Amino acid sequence: ETDGKKVYTVKEGTLYVLADAFMDLNKPTDEHGELGLDTVILTHAINAIGDNAFYNTGIQEYVFESIQAPILELRYRQEIAYRVKAIAEANSSASYYKGFFYSNFEEYFLEYTQFGDKTSKLTMYYPVNGLGYNNYVYGLYFPTRLQTTIVQTDATRECIETIHGLDITLVQSWMQDSFEVNETNKQTVLAFVETVETARAQYKMLSQDKTQAQFIQDAGETLTEVEEALYDVKVKFSIQAKFKDLRVDYANSTIKQYKIGERFELTGLKVLIRYQDGSTEEADFDKLSIAEGYQRELKSTDEYVVVNYNDGVISGSVNVYIDVSTGIVIDSSSGEEETDKKKGCGSAVTGMGIVLATLTLGAVTLRRKEN
Repeated sequence: ETDGKKVYTVKEGTLYVLADAFMDLNKPTDEHGELGLDTVILTHAINAIGDNAFYNTGIQEYVFESIQAPILELRYRQEIAYRVKAIAEANSSASYYKGFFYSNFEEYFLEYTQFGDKTSKLTMYYPVNGLGYNNYVYGLYFPTRLQTTIVQTDATRECIETIHGLDITLVQSWMQDSFEVNETNKQTVLAFVETVETARAQYKMLSQDKTQAQFIQDAGETLTEVEEALYDVKVKFSIQAKFKDLRVDYANSTIKQYKIGERFELTGLKVLIRYQDGSTEEADFDKLSIAEGYQRELKSTDEYVVVNYNDGVISGSVNVYIDVSTGIVIDSSSGEEETDKKKGCGSAVTGMGIVLATLTLGAVTLRRKEN
């Protein structure tokens, strides 16, 4: 009992509430008196509720914890078919719907439709991020509907379970001399590395989901600890993390502003190699090259240049975003055009020029780029 109510929680991990599972629960027997429940909590893993599962149970409140509303199974009932047919024939506005055979909760679903004369008194609690709880059948079965809170998705639960299942103590033991460097042990480590990399990919995806990020913070810390412990093991077995992609390190790169007609230069460019385990390293500058098709004079419409990388083991390409200026400005005070002036990176104003540039800033406009 909770707050004076009889509450039953379906066992964690249960996937399916069998047909007739709780039917007639509120009927006393020779051995027991009143057995009716007030509330039942349907745990997150439940994905289906069988026919007559809660028929005539006396249960008034249902707490759903699953993201997806459980599928409601039904069974054909001849008496319901006759009743619906008779009413439909007498009333041309009545529409026939096979779902009238539902009988998953307190009464026949038919009683709450245009073919019945009752209004359900059941109450439902369901997650804020729940799906499918607003459909026609659930809507009539549960006229009183209250949202609870955001709950974990199956993907979140799986990710957390995977991460907490990673044994950091085992990883640390692999650094001992007794764990020799041989092919068998290397395959063991590789299998573990793959699991960790998969967990990292799942974690990254979930961390971008505002509704789920809150649930995986602790798991993220655990994952990082495992990855750090695994780093030395990978070095020991000469295992390199799988290549993921290339990214420009804009924070540490020097990329000037170009004028129309100039050619892109690799000088000052820094590219990072990213791996599946989240680690990075700086790409060898000498292995960078400008991709074919971009080894030409730049146009005003160019927004990026493709750069290739190939060190014999890792190869890929990355877009380097640039700014191409016309190189022409108009001094509105004199109406004269001046050339070879640039904005942004690569331009330099010193001494008295800073004062003059400040005073005339409002009077200078850039000519619109040709498109």
